[in-house]
Amino acid sequence: MTSEGTVDVNKIIADISVRLIENTVTGGGRLVANFVKNNKLDVQQATGKYLSKTEHRVRFVKTLFSDDPVDLNDLYVPISFEKNGSILQHADLVYEIENKRRIVISGIAGGGKSMFTRKYCLDTIYAKENLPVYIELRLVSPAIGNLSDSISKELLSALPGAGSEVAQALMEKGKIVAILDGFDEVSQDNREWMAREIDGLAVKFPSMKIVVTSRPNEGLSAWKGFSLCRVQPMSKASAIELLNNIQFDMEIKSAFISEVDATLYMKHRDFLSNPLLCTLMLVAYRQFAEIPDKVYLFYQFAFEALFRRHDTSKDGVFKRDLASGLQYDEFQRLFSYFCAKSYALEQFGFYENDFIKYIIDSIAYENLSCTMESCKFDLLETVCLILRDGLEYKFVHRSFQEYFAALFLVNSDGKSLRLALDHICHRMGNDNVVAMAYQMNPALLEKEWLLPKIEKIWSLMKSIDPEREPQKIFELLYENATVEQNSLRISLDWENKNQVAFYITLLVGERGVKYSEEEKKGHVRIIVNQVKKVLKEDEYIRSWIEKRVKPNVFKETMRTGRIQKLEERIADIPQPLFRALLANDWATRERQYVSDAIEILRARVDAREIRVLEIFDRPDAAT
Repeated sequence: MTSEGTVDVNKIIADISVRLIENTVTGGGRLVANFVKNNKLDVQQATGKYLSKTEHRVRFVKTLFSDDPVDLNDLYVPISFEKNGSILQHADLVYEIENKRRIVISGIAGGGKSMFTRKYCLDTIYAKENLPVYIELRLVSPAIGNLSDSISKELLSALPGAGSEVAQALMEKGKIVAILDGFDEVSQDNREWMAREIDGLAVKFPSMKIVVTSRPNEGLSAWKGFSLCRVQPMSKASAIELLNNIQFDMEIKSAFISEVDATLYMKHRDFLSNPLLCTLMLVAYRQFAEIPDKVYLFYQFAFEALFRRHDTSKDGVFKRDLASGLQYDEFQRLFSYFCAKSYALEQFGFYENDFIKYIIDSIAYENLSCTMESCKFDLLETVCLILRDGLEYKFVHRSFQEYFAALFLVNSDGKSLRLALDHICHRMGNDNVVAMAYQMNPALLEKEWLLPKIEKIWSLMKSIDPEREPQKIFELLYENATVEQNSLRISLDWENKNQVAFYITLLVGERGVKYSEEEKKGHVRIIVNQVKKVLKEDEYIRSWIEKRVKPNVFKETMRTGRIQKLEERIADIPQPLFRALLANDWATRERQYVSDAIEILRARVDAREIRVLEIFDRPDAAT
């Protein structure tokens, strides 16, 4: 399939709509067949319009390197996925969707998951077998109805005059492919509700294919009936193929590809294996001919390249001034506030009124002399950080919102920073704002937020004996425990501000003790014997485990002393069992790590303050 300039899209859509209607009638049951028979011409015309709208919506994408939408078919490079330890290529995942019907695609920002679902939606249209319904989950909420209603509403736009029973029949017969994009973009307040909605949809319509995309989330693996497929990094060959597909200055692109092939891919694999960061690197390379080592610097370079890209025309003589008349730093401050406020309110897309209000509020906050209309024009047309999609406005990529929100944070005063981090730190499992803010200004976050939080943990922990009460140590630092074959894994509660602060201190330095394979085997033997002893001596623990596992699993546990799989809050695990699952001085080391982290953070904060005083109290020291 090529661009609109070389094919008759209307003729293709007309052919697809006729064929798809025939297949829908065949597989959709008597109710659907009767409705189509009585309304065939209207249905064919409406289905054609629906498919044309959907095809155009998913096929043409805005990019960082072009002012015009780009045909996905010309740009797309197949990516790979991991499922249960096996690698799946594009065609393998399509096979999984067609046969397993329930797929969650998990990947980091810019990894290519949304591009895959767009391509899969296009291929579904061209295959003429099923009707695709592409839903952005952030636009669905309890206030506007359930998820099934949203899918029915989309379907009924293709079936004028049909009632909800016709839409239900199509879903029941498996003639619908529901592509649900951006579970991670659902607000925190609605995320559990949305998970229940998706589960209910799968239970109610077992024949319907459902594809969900999300950034990594611990809860995704627990979704019943869904296979979790994780997006894998691009290979060097795929990165070069993507760069070749990008419409860009050929001389610059060729030079960049040569460097990627020679050394850059190995040196910057984390960046070049991500489609978005790979593209950003090309944009930054054109402007600066160098590659930064930190992620936040990528976005800084990319923003500057977008802001000044009209300065770098081939003859070096054309420059498009901003309609707002703002300077680089002023526009950056304005957009930082815009992003921080929308990020805090979990808004990732805007309708006209909200978009205008955010711009007006940003101008007022920064006390800038410009009009709302000129700033709106610059965001959409000059710097191109926001794009219009139908009635909505969206970030060119959500990661830009995160970068500028982080930039706003590190330019805030101490009290405001602490309040903001307390408000958003639970999102660390889903986005990069706190991590980027820490990269930008570790001194600020360590002094104003991390050190006070970790000191609070220590004030509660220092009187606990880790050998007698190890569980209390872990309760302060983590929330949940998973026991699998007697291997204890612990995880924190992202809602607990103190626990999250402790998690961030892992960035302070190397932690823990490394054990050899022989030592690990010795620990397993100790744990098995300890668990056997507890099971033999403690009837309550036997009963506690028996209630939580299947009968055959319980018998095996009693025989071998191995707990196959158990997930519980740490506070709810009986203390004798928890102690039995610890084979070494783990609790002692956790306690010591908190003490060491405080010492390291205090030393850093004090050293920085001393250096500042030396410079300004003794000017000769600066020389």
